[in-house]
Amino acid sequence: MTVKPRIVQTESTFCRKEWVDQYDEIARRSMTPLFRHFARGVRKAGLARGWILEIGSGSGRLFLALAAGKSTDFKFVGIDVSRGMARKALENTREAGVPVHFPQASGGNLPFRDSCIDLVISTSSLHMWSDPVGVLNEVYRVLKPGGTCLIRDGRRLPENWFWRLFVWASSRIRGMDGRQRKAWQGAIAAGYTVAEARELLGRSHLQDWSVGTDRVLFELVIEARK
Repeated sequence: MTVKPRIVQTESTFCRKEWVDQYDEIARRSMTPLFRHFARGVRKAGLARGWILEIGSGSGRLFLALAAGKSTDFKFVGIDVSRGMARKALENTREAGVPVHFPQASGGNLPFRDSCIDLVISTSSLHMWSDPVGVLNEVYRVLKPGGTCLIRDGRRLPENWFWRLFVWASSRIRGMDGRQRKAWQGAIAAGYTVAEARELLGRSHLQDWSVGTDRVLFELVIEARK
């Protein structure tokens, strides 16, 4: 199967003011099922308490899905390079009554001491990291011994009619308009393949890791422990 080279999509794409509300609308209308699916994966891994750090927290809606779980006692912190996204995330989480701290920072320079985080998560963000190995090394640094890292992202898909139809149908089901569909297609084109993600993990300090594909959403799934 033919897979085209990556077309890089940078973090600055979503730093523009006009994209903040646009992205939040995508997240609210189209990504809520993905966030709930991610939250179920966290609970399935047996995680119900401790400090959770999300890298690339966007408008904060994954925290709402995590906080909705029964018998959970999480403390949340999220980072995003976009000040506008951090403000929108704070607005959304406050409105929902979910306390989250949002320092503005980048994944390559996490403003936390060594070995202080129980779980690091990220969704739909990996493809925008300018130095993914550097971010993974920062994840290793801030994780507590035995801590877990869970990363999900769209993966770059083969060029054939099946996957073109899949993307078209999925965008229609999620209610995306033309601009939203174009942004999602850009994210897919910037995504990593399973082999490429394994190569990144292999160059990082993380030791106990696995890379696979979600059988339902066809996303890239990375799990690692310190």
